Amino acid sequence: MVEPLTVAAGIGWGMKAAGWVASPIISELFKKASPYLGFDASKKLKELETKILLLEQVMEMVDESRHRGRLQQLFEDLKSAFYEAEEILDDVEYHRLKKQIKDNKMKPDSDVSLRKRDWVKKKLQSAVPSFPLKDQEEWYGKN
Repeated sequence: MVEPLTVAAGIGWGMKAAGWVASPIISELFKKASPYLGFDASKKLKELETKILLLEQVMEMVDESRHRGRLQQLFEDLKSAFYEAEEILDDVEYHRLKKQIKDNKMKPDSDVSLRKRDWVKKKLQSAVPSFPLKDQEEWYGKN
C-alpha cells in the first residue's frame, strides 16, 4: 500500500510539473508577443532559465526514483518541456547575437571615427594661424 504522504507529494509534484510543462509554451507566446506589447521579456526569460534548472533536477529525481514506471508519462512530458525551454533560450540568444552583429555593422567603427576626428582636428589647427598670446592681445586691440 502506498503511503498517503507519498501520494500527496506525488500529486503536488505532478501539479508543479504540469505548470512547468505549460510554462515554456506560455513563455514562447510571451516572447513573440512582447515586441508588440511594448515591454522587455528579459524578466520572463530569467524565470524560464530558473524553471529549466528545476526541470533538470526533477528529471534526475524521477529518473532515479523507484516509482519511475508509474511516472513515465510525466517524465516524458518533463523532458519535452525541458527541450522546448532550451530551444526558446537558444532562439533568444541567437536573435540577441544577430541583433548585436547587425547593430555593430551599422555603427561606425570607433577607431576609424577617432582617426577621422583627429585628422579633421589637425587640418583645422593647421588652417588657423597660431599667434603667441601677447600678439593675440595686440591683434584684437586689447593693448
